Amino acid sequence: MKKCKIACKKAFTIMEMVVVVLIIAILSAVALSTYVLSIEQNRISEAELWLGTVILSQQRYRMSSGRYARYWRVLDIAKRGQEQAQYANSSVYCTRDPVQPTDGNCTNSGYKVTLYGISSPDSGVVAQRVNSGKYSYKLAQFYSDNEKKLLCVAGEEHRENDEKLCAVFRGTDEYDPSGEALVESIEQADYVEDNSYSL
Repeated sequence: MKKCKIACKKAFTIMEMVVVVLIIAILSAVALSTYVLSIEQNRISEAELWLGTVILSQQRYRMSSGRYARYWRVLDIAKRGQEQAQYANSSVYCTRDPVQPTDGNCTNSGYKVTLYGISSPDSGVVAQRVNSGKYSYKLAQFYSDNEKKLLCVAGEEHRENDEKLCAVFRGTDEYDPSGEALVESIEQADYVEDNSYSL
């Protein structure tokens, strides 16, 4: 009997075990949330570099043609080969789709990158995060912006997550919605049928 009493006193109670499991669960949730945010920030940094490449390509194209490219095919960064045909005459490119969809709707998680405008000062490129399950923000930049400022605005599907991410990306405490009007101006930049436009 004495041995049992000693052994019983040294064991954890159910309440102690529950408290330990709860503490571990809370710490794991916080760590996972921070990890996911960090991964998404890395995605934005990669997208920023890629959009910078698009901007430079558009500026080179404008120097030779007098206008910005409407279609991916004419840019000197366009991919060649079998998938080329799928987006050759499209202003939309899905970054994670090995085969580009003809309807412009990306199927994989990544960015839907769209070229807007051919001669407007508001011409630019917009990359929307798609199919992530947690984010739907947009990254955008004007072709002619000398400051090379990347805009990050919240999407509609996951607005709360997007606002937090864009604020962290900008290094601010709160989300600044002023960029939303600028992104909207890019998306409305002289995208009209132009019969004089040739590839």
